[in-house]
Amino acid sequence: MLAATGAAPRGPRWSFEVKWDGWRALVYVDGGLTVRTRSGRNVTVGVPELAGLAEQLAGRQAILDGELVVCRNGAVDFYALGGRMAATQPLAVRAASEALPVTFVAFDVLWLDVDVTGRPLAERKELLDGLELAGPAWVTNRWYRDGGEALFAACVQHGH
Repeated sequence: MLAATGAAPRGPRWSFEVKWDGWRALVYVDGGLTVRTRSGRNVTVGVPELAGLAEQLAGRQAILDGELVVCRNGAVDFYALGGRMAATQPLAVRAASEALPVTFVAFDVLWLDVDVTGRPLAERKELLDGLELAGPAWVTNRWYRDGGEALFAACVQHGH
């Protein structure tokens, strides 16, 4: 799903979270790790900093939906991510991952040992939160059940 502009929705069926300016990605964990972009491109070799995520979820099968981002000068930098992901040769990837590390921001879980896509979003968010994903290159995106206008104002204030 792509983000769209418009008035903030209201009501109890809505939740809110930051839309990161990166590349949408699915992370597959099943003993190993595979990272695919929205278009299906396998970029696993380009993000070695995410390898430890498979270790954190050892013994689990998971498909995580999220965003690959690069931060530079304290802010997410979409253009730096594009340059960073252009590296494909092992030495170039290593140098790029040290200079501009990628972070995976997970915002949904689609599979957790079983297909969970039929469950309500709030339940999937709770499953994701329960994984306690906090590593050197991966985090879980915070989400809020109310206060969309306040979250938007905070994002604007911080240059998101």
